[in-house]
Amino acid sequence: MGHTGSHRKQHITTLAKSGWAKSGLKLGRLGLTVAPLAALVLSASVPESARPLVQSSTAQISQTNSLSPSLEVIELGAGYFLGDRPKAPSKITFQSAITQASEKSPLKVNSGEAQYFFERGLERLENGDFSGAVEDFDSTLERLKTESAATRADGSEITYALVYYNRGNAYLQLRVIGAAQADYTRAIDLDPAFTNAYINRGVTRRAMEDWDGAIADYNRALELNPYDADTYYNRGNVHRSRENWDAAIADYGQAVQLKANHANAYVNRAAVHHRLGNLDQALADSNAALKIDDDLPEAFYNRGLVRFDQQDNLGAIADFTQVIRLQPSYARAYVRRGAIYHKLRNYNAARRDYNQALSFDDQLAEAHNLRGLLRVDQGDLNRARVDYNIAIRLDPNYASAYINRGISYHRSGLYPKAIADYTQAIALDPDNPSPHHLRGLSYQASGNQINAIANFNQAIALDATFADSYVNRAMSYWAQQGQVSGEQRARLQQAARQDLATAKRLYQQQGNAAGLTTVGRGGDRFSSSQS
Repeated sequence: MGHTGSHRKQHITTLAKSGWAKSGLKLGRLGLTVAPLAALVLSASVPESARPLVQSSTAQISQTNSLSPSLEVIELGAGYFLGDRPKAPSKITFQSAITQASEKSPLKVNSGEAQYFFERGLERLENGDFSGAVEDFDSTLERLKTESAATRADGSEITYALVYYNRGNAYLQLRVIGAAQADYTRAIDLDPAFTNAYINRGVTRRAMEDWDGAIADYNRALELNPYDADTYYNRGNVHRSRENWDAAIADYGQAVQLKANHANAYVNRAAVHHRLGNLDQALADSNAALKIDDDLPEAFYNRGLVRFDQQDNLGAIADFTQVIRLQPSYARAYVRRGAIYHKLRNYNAARRDYNQALSFDDQLAEAHNLRGLLRVDQGDLNRARVDYNIAIRLDPNYASAYINRGISYHRSGLYPKAIADYTQAIALDPDNPSPHHLRGLSYQASGNQINAIANFNQAIALDATFADSYVNRAMSYWAQQGQVSGEQRARLQQAARQDLATAKRLYQQQGNAAGLTTVGRGGDRFSSSQS
């Protein structure tokens, strides 16, 4: 699945010299976008969902009249969601079943009877021998054809529905989703009030992205048992998959109301709140999950994202360090921590974390993308492009990697290649103003002011608060006025001044001192040119 743009301003963190920033990627993914004059924007996801800062070099990315303040923002992406909670069979050990059967009947359990295979199948299921469990449930079904009445060790009947249900559980654990769903359907057909079969079929339907079918199964399960916390939790996961955020929050809330120690529901509700920018609620839910289970890596992970968004960088580093302590091979935790070190300009620590992430998962496109950014900051444009090339090969729809590679081409004066990469990013993420703006800068640097203005126009049409585009459009207007005379020249000069005035107002509203300095430089340039 590709990664495109998310432009939720509540998820953009403005850092240090950055007056404002554009978010370049969908949640769940770390990415970089860069605005004019050495403006570096790390955006996420992801992810997915979203923000370190790297202080970029002060060198201009072109020797043209383009003017913009420096932007440096990193997004860490989306929170971590825990999966569904299927219902398991009742726990009774095989040996216990043998003992109970001996106590209840004058006959020993016969290894050829349905009960023997059924109880052993449950034992294998419990112990993780899922293939063995499937074989035993197959044998149980064969023997049920010839046995008039089969009972469990506790005296309860072994029904076809029960066997299909448990074989479905074994298939589910083996990730044979279609077979699991078929068995749950057989169980439901035989016993229309089999609540757990509806719940587990809902799990398989969500896995197959049959959202409506999953919701229908969970609704039916709740009709049969309206007090089951896991059913609300699982239905919340379906709503979350459909980005029906309010419904997801409501279902996770029901889950914790029915089961106060439902840590998974707190973790997932925290991730939804983070996705919506409700940082205080996300922090509270992460803390609640950790109060229930202080060794829950997903809760630390989500809290790390929240703390970063709240500009608590040290707290975020501590949380990602805890994730790594609990799951030492979790590559994305290294990426997130590395991104924060990157923001804090601790480049050695950032490089170590990016390299460690790639040692665990060399297919992690975002780690290559961010390491490319680090290399740009250290002036190694060629090796940066190697990382961007790998990121794009791993994920051809990774818009941010195209943007970043385009920036490296621009800085090397390879404007046609930069324009080609920005064009690809626009095709992947047409509603993101940043690649339009950056393509405008490359056209501007190439001397093509008409195309530059067209791209700045598009960036402004997508985001009327994109102050940098007003500044650079003003510069392109001003560059054109020397080629015309009379009324047309006056109109271009007036348009340029209006754009500078708009940019100044926006920078003031955004508290962007660097941007205001840029506007002042532009005004001085216009005045000196006129004189």
